[in-house]
Amino acid sequence: MPPRTNPDWLYGFQTGTDWFLACGSGLQQVTANLYKPHAQFPSTVLLIGKHESEAARQALLPGYSHSRSRGIAQVQADGSTSNNEHPLLVASLGIDNACSLQKPPQKDAGSSRHKVRWLSEQSTASETESFVETIVGRLLLLFVDVVCIFLDDFASCEEGVQFLQRFAHYGSLSQGWKPQVILVSSGIYTRKVSLDPSIFGRIRPILLPINNRKILPSSRFSTLKKTILSSMEMVRKSRSRSKMLYSAYHLNLFFESALCHVAKCVTPPFDFVLATRQCNPIEDHLWLYLRNFLGLCAANHVSKEATLEYMASAIMLDSFPPGMHRKRSTQKLSCFDSNQQALNRRRSSTHYTNLTALKPFLRCLLNKGSLRQLHVCS
Repeated sequence: MPPRTNPDWLYGFQTGTDWFLACGSGLQQVTANLYKPHAQFPSTVLLIGKHESEAARQALLPGYSHSRSRGIAQVQADGSTSNNEHPLLVASLGIDNACSLQKPPQKDAGSSRHKVRWLSEQSTASETESFVETIVGRLLLLFVDVVCIFLDDFASCEEGVQFLQRFAHYGSLSQGWKPQVILVSSGIYTRKVSLDPSIFGRIRPILLPINNRKILPSSRFSTLKKTILSSMEMVRKSRSRSKMLYSAYHLNLFFESALCHVAKCVTPPFDFVLATRQCNPIEDHLWLYLRNFLGLCAANHVSKEATLEYMASAIMLDSFPPGMHRKRSTQKLSCFDSNQQALNRRRSSTHYTNLTALKPFLRCLLNKGSLRQLHVCS
């Protein structure tokens, strides 16, 4: 049986008039228990509901202990897929206790607690009530491949669909992939569901057999699991085409960065590309450096093709986090290191030169010398 752990993924709580977000240890534990988190690319389903949602979670994660969450969401990995290239992560959000006034356990919440600056003591009651929906739309939706909402867990099917529409309203996905939606109910839901096509992909209804002691949970939810896996496959292909299929290690780091961003502001949305350059920012005067370099190339009669090839190569190397393109790796690097750490590692570990690391004159001389070494100067 898997060891008992705290699967809480994200906490949202109020202290006095202030609201806070904090990382739970759930995603960190999932990452640590994978075989090769740097080379495994998980897919995540988010289950939303109450009793039926919890029953589905237990069916998808047999053998795991299921404790009551104190956070907005929980996340666990299907142990049978922990060695696969694409592990299955099961996240859940209980609509009854998604936002609790309880503070997260000190030993499990970690040190990353962030005050929600846009939800202050002047916030209206409606803004406070929409806190969870905002966090789901702005944060969790970025890390979820499939959203599975259990309509029977709401007062009515319409209320469940409206909950989905509300947090989709706060979503802002600019990437080339979209989460799939599965509507689960024990009866046929005949009304047409209208969701923002810029946020969600395909919508699939699933008819769930009525709970019966004669039916094993694994059999009752077997169709749902097949639909989840096929939907994940579709999203995974879209992520791969858009170059946004992230490893478990990077998902963990991205989530911490996204949580910090969402706590600071609702807009603009979190940008994965900009997050990778936190320790390697693009200088405002990059255009000037490129212009000077082009001037030197023109003065030395370098062909247009050679100039563009060299610039493209330098820009591609610059796009990597510092140290990723060096010959030998002697220490683990993170694209979310502090600026000073990144600068020190860049100076000591890589033989390539960042385009924006030197003054324009020295940069041009270095590039001129490099061009001569490459035998592209005339």
